[in-house]
Amino acid sequence: MVGDLAPVMNAPSWPLHPVPGSPVRDDFDRSELHPRWVSPRSRRPEDCGTRQRPGWLTLRARGASLDAPDVTFLGRRQQHLSCRVRTLADTREGRGGLAVRLDARSGPDVIHLGVEDADGAFTVLARLDGRYLSTEVAGGFTGRVIGLYAVAGTMHFDWLDYQPLD
Repeated sequence: MVGDLAPVMNAPSWPLHPVPGSPVRDDFDRSELHPRWVSPRSRRPEDCGTRQRPGWLTLRARGASLDAPDVTFLGRRQQHLSCRVRTLADTREGRGGLAVRLDARSGPDVIHLGVEDADGAFTVLARLDGRYLSTEVAGGFTGRVIGLYAVAGTMHFDWLDYQPLD
């Protein structure tokens, strides 16, 4: 006959404080990028880093478009159903900007692309059905990644804001 079972030890209690979320703004002030930043294929230090211009992210173009296999792209995963992402880019030496890549969500959503003026007014330049950036349409498995890219010359980015709107 088997007797009553009792745990050998009590389970540990949950932490009193939840793990803090990612900061809204990345100012690129550190000499190394945070691990949340990802790139397709490889990320050569001479093409992507924060040491070339302190306080700025510098991207040197390799591929001529976002479709090129050797594109210089640095992104972070979209972690919330709705978010606003902004950056300040210095385009004097190159061509590039902010891009959205592949999504693993299902269901329709709308991506608004635009510019923000110095007063904070947002002007929509284009709307995109988010399904075209989904695994159902485009394939893949990485989830939606929002980030910065260079397709000509050298781009510099002072900061990137990722603000959840949920």
